[in-house]
Amino acid sequence: MVKINRCKGTSLVELMMGITIMGVVGMVFMQAQRYIVRFTLVTKAKQQTVQESRTALMVMQKLVQQGQASTFEIDQSTGQPPYSRLYFKMTTAEGTVKEVKIYQLSKILYLDYRDEGAANWNEKVLTSNVRFVSFFYTKTDDSRLLSISLTISQKTAENKETFLQMALQKVRIYNT
Repeated sequence: MVKINRCKGTSLVELMMGITIMGVVGMVFMQAQRYIVRFTLVTKAKQQTVQESRTALMVMQKLVQQGQASTFEIDQSTGQPPYSRLYFKMTTAEGTVKEVKIYQLSKILYLDYRDEGAANWNEKVLTSNVRFVSFFYTKTDDSRLLSISLTISQKTAENKETFLQMALQKVRIYNT
């Protein structure tokens, strides 16, 4: 009897099963990668938003604490949310009096300051992602306590936005 040598190989069915399994594994990998990228972008946006909020609130708190309580005025710029502009005067360590304005204009939070009576304001951007800022007195009978509320947004993956609402309650104005 003569033996016929059969070539060992894969059949078409085995090849198709292998390709199908590779396709499923590839799809799972792509979904996992997409999720990881989205998570990374959202986390980065949240961190930037928190840092921006903290920095802006810290600057506003330090300035408000140095303000002269009798000079505080809360109003709004034309076309902006109510209670979104704060004006006051403060005395520096050198003894000069400075005028300070903190206000929202569109999505930008500005800090303007100048020496009392000077013609030109020095303008500084505190943040360019503000959605809402509000200044208000926590107690109507105590003009030395002021609250500041700030909402900031940041774009994340797929044109979505993340929002952060932070507030400073009862910022004490030391100079009466």
